[in-house]
Amino acid sequence: MTDYGRALQFGVFITPSSMQLDNSYALAELADETLEFIGVQDHPYQPRFLDAWTFMSNILLRTKKVRVVPDVANVPLHNPAVMAKMAASLDVLSGGLWSWPWVPARFGIPSPLWVVHGDRPEKPPKRYATPWRSLG
Repeated sequence: MTDYGRALQFGVFITPSSMQLDNSYALAELADETLEFIGVQDHPYQPRFLDAWTFMSNILLRTKKVRVVPDVANVPLHNPAVMAKMAASLDVLSGGLWSWPWVPARFGIPSPLWVVHGDRPEKPPKRYATPWRSLG
C-alpha cells in the first residue's frame, strides 16, 4: 500500500528520557536492523526528557542505516533559523540519516514541508537560507 506515491515505511518512537537510556539505545539498535526510521519528540519544557536534538545526535552516532526524525518539533520554543541550522548540521554529520518527517502537522492539520529527506531545497524560505548555505 502506498500513500502520496511513496512506499509504506515503519519506525519506532523513542522517548528521550534520561531514566531509560539503556532501553532507548537497545531500541535504536534494533530499529537500525529492522525499521526505516526512529521518531523523537521535542518537548523542551518536559523536565523528565533530555534535549531532543542532543538525544537525536546521540542516536545517530549509535546507528548506521535508520533515519532519525523529530516526530514533534517545537517551533514556538526554538528560533526557526537556529532549528534549521541544527537540522542541517545533523543531516550533514549523519551522512543524510537525519530528516524532517514526511508530513508535518500543525494542530492536527497537515501542512506543506519545504525539506524532504535527502533533498536540499532549491530556494528555502529567506529566513532559513543562511543556515543551509553555510553547510553546503
